[in-house]
Formats: sequence, C-alpha cells, structure tokens
Amino acid sequence: MKMWNKIIKTAIPVAASLLFATAANAATTLVYPALDIQQLTGDAGVTSTATSLTMGGTAITVINSGGAVLYNFPDQPFSLTSDTTGSGTLSVGNGSILAATFSNLSLVDLGGGATFSADLTYTGGSMATANMTGGIEGSFFNATGSIALGNAFTADNLIAKIGKVQTVPVPAAVWLFGSGLLGLLGIAKRKKAA
Repeated sequence: MKMWNKIIKTAIPVAASLLFATAANAATTLVYPALDIQQLTGDAGVTSTATSLTMGGTAITVINSGGAVLYNFPDQPFSLTSDTTGSGTLSVGNGSILAATFSNLSLVDLGGGATFSADLTYTGGSMATANMTGGIEGSFFNATGSIALGNAFTADNLIAKIGKVQTVPVPAAVWLFGSGLLGLLGIAKRKKAA
C-alpha cells in the first residue's frame, strides 16, 4: 500500500509536468503566401561535404496555398550554405530579394531524398522589410550518399518554399488525454486504498 502511494505521488506530478511541457512547445509551420524555389536546368542542386552543405536553385514566383501565382517576377538565383552544425546563410536574387541567416537547419533522410527546414532571420532584401523572421521548408531527391550534415552526398530535384511562420497550438486532444490519464491514476489509487 505504501509503495503504491509513493508511485502515485511521484507519477502524478511527473505526468502533469510532461503534459504541460508538451503543450508549451507548440510547433511552427510555414504560412502562405510563400516564395517558390525550384531547381531548374543549370542550377547547382544540393552538394554536401564533410564541412558544408550548399543548395542552388531558382526563385520563380510567389504563390498561395492552392498553388496560384500571386506575384510573378523574373527568375532569381537562390542559394543556401550551411556548416555541419546547421548554421548558415540564404540568399534570393543575390540578396536583393532576400538575405537571411539561420542556425537550426535540419535534414530528415527519406532514403534517396530528404526534407529540410530552418527558421530564418532576415538580414536584407526587399522581402525583409515587412517581417524580420520566417522559415524555409523543402525537399530534394536522387541523392547519392548518406544524407546528413557533414556527410558527402549530392542530390537534385530541389524544391522549397520560403515565407512567414505561424505557431500551431497543441490540439485539445492532448489536454483531454492528459486529464484522462490523471483521472485513471486517481481511480487506481482509490481502488488500492479500498
């Protein structure tokens, strides 16, 4: 009986703190309109070495979530350079459209391709006047080599979107699950006490 009480007294605060910690860490997602980046003929694609990762493509337009063109402009060069820690710089139009830094580039290996994302801090360019932060999300395929920062590989079929980010709240289901779990722990305690 004392053992069970000790477990309950420990489990309830731990479960509650984990629930609230999860709720506090809401995710972010890219919102539209967004700058559309694609790898066109002649673009560098993706190259990674033991010390850096580079991506080269073309910014072709600004689109909305349905894919409709909101603002069409002449193709602009896109480049992203990162070190092995995920920190680096991004440029669109050689910095005239957008220049940014980031410190959290992440790659998710999909086997032959990957998705990538980073939070951006805008440092210049005509798109940086309204918002000073944003994000990039994208993917690439046909990779040769193991995909990770610091590994040697190349890839093509680069596509990406650059735009503002928005915090996505934790769904109410998490709160319901957490309160239900705490209720079950309380019922179990009562049954053991009886």
